[in-house]
Amino acid sequence: MTRRAPGEGTAFRSADGGWEGMIDLGPDPVTGRRRRAHVRGPTKTAVLEKLRRLREQGGAGGRQSVAEWLRSWLDVIARTSKPSTLKTYRTHVGYAVGAFGAVKLAQLRPEHLERLYDSLARRGVTATTVQSVHRTLRSALGEAERRGLVSRNPARLARPPRAEASEVVPLSADEARAVLSAAKSGRNGARWVLALGLGLRQGEALGLCWDDVDFDAGTLRVRRALCRAPWQHGCAKPERCPASRPAGCPQRIGGGLRTVEPKSARSRRTVSLPEYLVDALRAHRKAQSAERLAAGELWRQGPNGGWVFATVAGGPIDPKVDWRAWKALLAAAGVRDARVHDARHSTATWLLAAGVDPRTVMDVMGWAQQSMTTRYQRVPAQLSAEATRRVAALLFGDQAR
Repeated sequence: MTRRAPGEGTAFRSADGGWEGMIDLGPDPVTGRRRRAHVRGPTKTAVLEKLRRLREQGGAGGRQSVAEWLRSWLDVIARTSKPSTLKTYRTHVGYAVGAFGAVKLAQLRPEHLERLYDSLARRGVTATTVQSVHRTLRSALGEAERRGLVSRNPARLARPPRAEASEVVPLSADEARAVLSAAKSGRNGARWVLALGLGLRQGEALGLCWDDVDFDAGTLRVRRALCRAPWQHGCAKPERCPASRPAGCPQRIGGGLRTVEPKSARSRRTVSLPEYLVDALRAHRKAQSAERLAAGELWRQGPNGGWVFATVAGGPIDPKVDWRAWKALLAAAGVRDARVHDARHSTATWLLAAGVDPRTVMDVMGWAQQSMTTRYQRVPAQLSAEATRRVAALLFGDQAR
């Protein structure tokens, strides 16, 4: 008897001198019962080929469509992801379901994915986003492979379009000073002092509570992040819900502002506060205390001593509101348009350009991989000019001057 690897079936000689084969197709996705198949053939090669086809077309995922698996992956396996990540996954899965959702999972081929990528590119979706779709599908189909629903992950063979790494353009020192100057006259101005001084992510800054700030030790602990989770249908039959979007469902569930774990284990960190940041936070707390007295019974005390950056009634600040505040601040400061996350890019750039050890920068920024330093670092023009001047002085001495 010739034994095959687990899951590939067994080929053996039959009593009449021919060849037979047996394969375990795994549990039925509906009943859960084990399924086995028996085949016959004139040669061992013919039997093994039949077993291979059975494994690919009629395995545990043979009756399951791509749409069924991807939705199951979203609802069961990926549901523990951050709300913002899960929202992205749902968008990516929507692309795939629309393109080849009816295809049986076991019959999915790399070409299905590549046609989807080409279609997205023709619709104007950037190569970076298409690559993100590819990573999501590779993860979902990789889980199907690990569970024996498919014999191989077609996303590992598919070729997504190549995306050039985007260049980080940090704020200049003059731009940062203009932003900080404009922030002094607005509410929660310390929010932007922390953003540029410590490089906190948006969710990390909005998730800060006063118990995270130790004024005596001059430290700040990053322990959580604030985000807005997307709403989901709470009705038994979403397809019959009068609302086309989950946010409008009368029985909607799961959405709204919530705190989650930081991006990675390294993101949970304690950072030192320079004196100017301690002073900024003390002044901010004093201003917030005055707002709390003015709000009276309308004040909503947040957890862990209250939110460091709160609404006028003490509640958490929605990331979209924070985004609008940043855009208004840039306009007031007369500074070019930039993303909220560009404040973090700028901090990282300044630290690296100032010669701070990359490992220390990793600790301050909460990076999990040192390779992040190469993506975030873009030496400002004036420092680059100074560096080339020093090299010229070294090579040519007085002539360089």
